[in-house]
Amino acid sequence: MLGPTLCRPWLPAKPRLSRCASSAAGSPSPVASQNSSDEVTLSMLIRERQRSVPRPEPSPSELLRFAVTGTLRTPIHSYYSETREKYIIEAFSKHRLPSGWTVFNPPSAKMDGILNKFDPPVDRMDPSYLSPKIELPTFHALLETYVRTREVAQESLGHEMGIFQHAVKSLAHNTRADQILITMNAIYARYTSLGVDFPLSFYALGMECAARQFSAAAFQAYLTGYINAGGNAFSFPYANQRFIRNLKTVCLANSWEDRQLNLAPMREIVTGLDANGSPLPGPSLYSFFFESGNEFPESEGFLFVQLLGLLGDNGRLLDLWPTVQNRLKTDPSSNTVRNLVVLYLKSLLMLGFSSRAVDATCTLSKIADLNEFFPEWMWTELLEHDEHNVLRDIVPSKAKEKLLYTELHSIESRLGIEWNAARERHVAKTQEGHMDLWLDHWFPSTPSSHLEWDSGLPESHLRKRWLREELKSQGLSRSSVNDALFASSLFGSSWRRRRLFEEVRLHGSSRSSAKLSMIANLLHDFEGRPIPLGFLPVQKDDVREVAWFPECSPIEFSNNRPSLRHDMAGPQSPSSLGLVRARRNQRGESTRYIATNRCLMQLGRLCDRRPGKGDWTDTGHIILWDTYQRRLKILFLGKSWGTIDPGLYPQERHPFLPGVATFRIESLKIFKSSFRKKLTINKHRYWLEVDSAEYLDS
Repeated sequence: MLGPTLCRPWLPAKPRLSRCASSAAGSPSPVASQNSSDEVTLSMLIRERQRSVPRPEPSPSELLRFAVTGTLRTPIHSYYSETREKYIIEAFSKHRLPSGWTVFNPPSAKMDGILNKFDPPVDRMDPSYLSPKIELPTFHALLETYVRTREVAQESLGHEMGIFQHAVKSLAHNTRADQILITMNAIYARYTSLGVDFPLSFYALGMECAARQFSAAAFQAYLTGYINAGGNAFSFPYANQRFIRNLKTVCLANSWEDRQLNLAPMREIVTGLDANGSPLPGPSLYSFFFESGNEFPESEGFLFVQLLGLLGDNGRLLDLWPTVQNRLKTDPSSNTVRNLVVLYLKSLLMLGFSSRAVDATCTLSKIADLNEFFPEWMWTELLEHDEHNVLRDIVPSKAKEKLLYTELHSIESRLGIEWNAARERHVAKTQEGHMDLWLDHWFPSTPSSHLEWDSGLPESHLRKRWLREELKSQGLSRSSVNDALFASSLFGSSWRRRRLFEEVRLHGSSRSSAKLSMIANLLHDFEGRPIPLGFLPVQKDDVREVAWFPECSPIEFSNNRPSLRHDMAGPQSPSSLGLVRARRNQRGESTRYIATNRCLMQLGRLCDRRPGKGDWTDTGHIILWDTYQRRLKILFLGKSWGTIDPGLYPQERHPFLPGVATFRIESLKIFKSSFRKKLTINKHRYWLEVDSAEYLDS
């Protein structure tokens, strides 16, 4: 735990002159004066607040900031007064600064006593000061002003959750995690110096803040204090779930970001084991939940199992196997226990214990019917690792047929094959009646068969090129040419779009550059062919058709020079694949390791037009694939292709579409479905830049 000297200069309780309170050392005890005439009333608090209105003269910190930077603006442009800055500029333009400023003439102790003669001491903080929209510097000032005695500090923690805990929770929504943790450590240091006993709720909140920042030292300190204060796994179950989710979020975000976060210190605190598997002294989360002698914490158990898988634990997960069996025997119909079983097997597969996962499935199948709650993806992963066919008798025939049908349908969609009922066989859907099945699945060492237009290409390719040149020679725009090609029998049908969707769904979240290159090749092949997304009512009598125009990396960033365009024959880079990093904006700063950060892949542009006529126009949105949520997303950039500067987006609002939203695709052929009903609006702003993609392998 950080000491008082490492937090803030205002942490140690120091006596100093204050116009807002008189609770410094030497002031009469509030307990002793309860029955006196100096009892604090609401009118006194109102008068005290009126007396505390800032004077027009600058404070010492404002003078220092202006002298160093020449302005009163802070890095995040908050707490800024233009009137105050003009006043200071005018004062500094003169030969001498005003001699009446109290910063040069602090009042003497005698004068201070005269000024406060008729005002009783105010040593209690009004809870209304801690409004839901309180700012962090205001919160720090309240701590410095009022928390100076043990009585005041104890009273602030005596409420149901403590007025300071409520303030910290409200600040967590719009303040960086490191600043929140520093504030919590500062409160801990100041209250400890005053000899205050903390309630369990304070330690629980400290664990939440430490987990959000992924600070192993702070988390262990708050966990130790929580246990020493008499807390157990059932004291604050919702707080336990929150800090486990915070740890999971950071681990998951780290796996997709730059992987610079060291998971080892937090893994030791969670498991209680070192790198060699030897027990460590001191409390751990594992001992806190499973070795405290209490019942199994169901609500936190399956979350803890997920956390072990993300942290890369290979010891405690196996130790939980008897507990998982006993819970399934005790309550096989509980949804929480069923989730625990599924996530336990998933964590085993994630850590490479595939044979153990298969054996565990066989054992659990003798306790309960796993087919009642196992999802399809769980059976699919287990069957892929079943080398000895031990699951053959466990999976029912209908489930195996369904899994096989789903897998075959996915393969058919990706290869462009459909079942022809009239001919009673599978056929390849092409205009010429044949196709190269591996057209876009060529290996990196094998040259593609359609890189250039030459005489060796099929006749259909030559006809497409000839038609494109003929349409361009007639003076048609790019969108009109694409519409004409799309309407002709030479261009795309629904199976092509289904093929694109299936590739994106299966490999859009892949960590393999080869699989992402397959998607990029398809986007390159389907460029200019609109995919209908639905209709969009703009005004009372105005309706637009909305379509997706596939394109590989339509947006480039100005700091990524020289530009690396998509090259189907050469090696791929994050820029040529259209990979984008989107970090959540908080007060003008991008944040890391939070759930709202995204890794995105550009899939094309969003366009609209009047029904059945007119040219397609860009809405200014690009369409992306969200690797976290595995969903399609639209993001408003102001333009759908070209070069942009890295920064915060969306910068402005679109007249009839949201700036950020996820959506789903239902219809592939017509514009009869509402596009607005498919949207899930997100009001966040993101800092966009090229993704370094350190998570990609070859």
